[in-house]
Amino acid sequence: MVQKIMPVASDHCRVRTPMQVTWGTDVLLTPLADAARRGLALVKMHSHPGGFAGFSACDDASDRALFPSIYGWMENDEPHASAIMLPDGRLLGRTVSPEGAFDPLAGVYGGLMCKSP
Repeated sequence: MVQKIMPVASDHCRVRTPMQVTWGTDVLLTPLADAARRGLALVKMHSHPGGFAGFSACDDASDRALFPSIYGWMENDEPHASAIMLPDGRLLGRTVSPEGAFDPLAGVYGGLMCKSP
């Protein structure tokens, strides 16, 4: 169940183009502290407004750079995830391990992203 959605404001974005958005991770400090205190997972979500239905090489690099720090902050082995929303409303997702390995989520059911069996 989603507990909170924390959009990254445009003024926090260092790069914001149709092909790339880059933002400072300082915006994660409060949500990470709250999630760690409450034993929750973090899902990083973005969109592909052009409709590309997959994770790009840029997405892979970004997730591999970000998620080890998230796991270090959280100090537990619970999975955290990365997701993409497509223009037609479909969601694609994957867990990202502390080592940067990806495991696709089976899908979204009733609003829940479910890990592959």
